[in-house]
Amino acid sequence: MQTSDQLRAARALMRWDQKDLAQRSGVSVPTIKRLEAQSGMLSANVPTLAAIRRALEAAGVIFIAENGEGAGVRLRKQSAQSASPENDLVVEFEQTSGECFATCDGVRKFMGVFETRELAETAAEEYQRELDWHKAKLEHPKG
Repeated sequence: MQTSDQLRAARALMRWDQKDLAQRSGVSVPTIKRLEAQSGMLSANVPTLAAIRRALEAAGVIFIAENGEGAGVRLRKQSAQSASPENDLVVEFEQTSGECFATCDGVRKFMGVFETRELAETAAEEYQRELDWHKAKLEHPKG
């Protein structure tokens, strides 16, 4: 999430009011109001933006980076396997440092340092596929 437009759009997709987002993120309502009133790029402490992003991503929001058509948001598809929150993959990408963390099945893992969010998400998705493969092996061992 980089812009106030993305923040407002993400909250609208979830049908949350500012109080809902505040409760889920641990960020105060006045801070959320201030951020949403900004024009363009968000300006706030990194932990504040990370907390808001984590709350929205955990609820199913995907932030789309600027790709020539403008930044945006969309909702993650819910499959039967990933319908429960503990199976969801949440990717945290710190744009300034390039650090990426992935949380899957309640386990948070440092994924590395990447140049773009897209590269970080690719690595995190591979991590989730590995976890799913190992889980399947444990649930269905060969004879």
